Amino acid sequence: MLIVIFVIGLLILGVGIFIYLKQGDEAIYCSLNTIGIIISSLAIIVGIAVSTEYVPIITIDDKIEIYKNENFKIEQQISVIVDNYMEHESETFKNVKDKDAISLISMFPELKSDKLVAKQINIYVKNNKKIKALECEKLRYRIYAWWLFFGH
Repeated sequence: MLIVIFVIGLLILGVGIFIYLKQGDEAIYCSLNTIGIIISSLAIIVGIAVSTEYVPIITIDDKIEIYKNENFKIEQQISVIVDNYMEHESETFKNVKDKDAISLISMFPELKSDKLVAKQINIYVKNNKKIKALECEKLRYRIYAWWLFFGH
């Protein structure tokens, strides 16, 4: 859109020059050139401002991918821990069918990885929040892209 506005400003400037060359009317020349220069200058200034806001979108997809990869690794680690724990529990139940409840409780291991799993889940949740924030930010950049070049 800003490119179109800039081109319109240049066209007005060109029409002013054309009228001056053909008719020699200095009043129209000055007014059209002033309007053309103002429109073109504003388009350039706003274009630079919008461009500086738009530049960070270049890395947003990479950031999202980093968080998704980290979450995938966490999912795999937690899956392995849960599978190992479930396997251990099923083995424990098979071996101690005739034991009393107190014995069963004493045989269950204290999962030292419980804190690790809780920490990983917290990281996973934080990553999902960051991904959502980055996706929302990415949507905001569509407005800047429209102003710059009718794109997204």
